[in-house]
Amino acid sequence: MFKRIKVKALGLAFGLTWAGVIFLLGLTASFGYGVDFVEFISRLNIGYGPTLVGSIIGSLWAFVEAFICGAVVAWIYNKFLY
Repeated sequence: MFKRIKVKALGLAFGLTWAGVIFLLGLTASFGYGVDFVEFISRLNIGYGPTLVGSIIGSLWAFVEAFICGAVVAWIYNKFLY
């Protein structure tokens, strides 16, 4: 009845979504919006900051972190199916 979730597909979906959010937030922080959140996230992700280069670095970190989280969620979901 329920279908299995593809681990890589959910990992990619999580990773790309979160990386896009972090990238756009870093760019908007360069104009003064969301600076506090960017500073908070930069404590976790080395190199992330309110610049273009910082946004790219942060989005790479975000992709890796969210990919792992998405893959773990899919893996756990699939384990509970059977």
